Amino acid sequence: MYLAFVFIGFIIALFSPPLASLYIITALGRDFWGNAQRLNVFLISWIVLCVLFYLSHQVDIVRTLNILVGTGLSCFLLFYMLEREYQLGTIFMGLLALNSGFVALRQLLYFEEILCQYNSSVQEAIKLVGGRFAEDSQQYLAFVEMADLLRPSYLLYGSGVWLATILLCLMVGYFLFARRIPELNKISSFQTHPYIVGSLVVALLLIAFDKTAITSATLERVLDGSGRLYSPRIISTNYLLALVPLYFLQGIGVVNYKVGRWFLSSKVLCVVAIFSLIINPYIVIIITIIGLCDSWFDFRKLTKTEDLNENHSN
Repeated sequence: MYLAFVFIGFIIALFSPPLASLYIITALGRDFWGNAQRLNVFLISWIVLCVLFYLSHQVDIVRTLNILVGTGLSCFLLFYMLEREYQLGTIFMGLLALNSGFVALRQLLYFEEILCQYNSSVQEAIKLVGGRFAEDSQQYLAFVEMADLLRPSYLLYGSGVWLATILLCLMVGYFLFARRIPELNKISSFQTHPYIVGSLVVALLLIAFDKTAITSATLERVLDGSGRLYSPRIISTNYLLALVPLYFLQGIGVVNYKVGRWFLSSKVLCVVAIFSLIINPYIVIIITIIGLCDSWFDFRKLTKTEDLNENHSN
């Protein structure tokens, strides 16, 4: 039964590695918690499935690596570090490092494959739209124009979006799983690692002082696969995109710490709050800024609390 759930998770990963991570953590977290043998079996099974599907030409190399690292290794590392009682901020810094390193290597080694994969996906989407609307219709032309406009953004910043999505699903899966384990850290105590604050400052400085000009001719070479673009500004922007879910959930932790009981006491308020997050991007931005400011001002006084606990234990 356990391996059947692993296989279901792998099938989900064929379509969406982030959603597969969310499924595996929530569905199999109980099996992994306190059972290192099952966690090792999961990793071995996941690697075997990746190899079998790749050798049978069911998936290409890029998708295989996305599934292996974005879902398999990420879930394994999450529970491996939880078992060794690492701080939550350190765990997600490790997950960020793992996936950032993978994305960098993926862009360096398989950029042409990523470009071909994206172009084929766009062409399939255009065919589907063409089957529903006439090729000279306003809807069809608008879709084609939108696809052309989004193409440069996807190739330049798609890595950051992918990282953000992976981290967000890992975090949501963890907090859903942690609700059933009393000794695990809850969202109200989540805080990013101090090293991430330093890397954020470095990324902002690189964006501010990078003078690389991104011309239309440069973009055309990137889009047709004949050129690459590794501007510090683009790399830093992708990294900042990956940090958004970390600081967003830290902001959620601050809000939950300050007014969580007030919201949880009313189901209506909970529904209104969740609905507002979904439809109002400005609230998401404000909460992310709160999480960012908490790294400097420590609104919840978590650092002092940890120091006190450490002194008492000594």
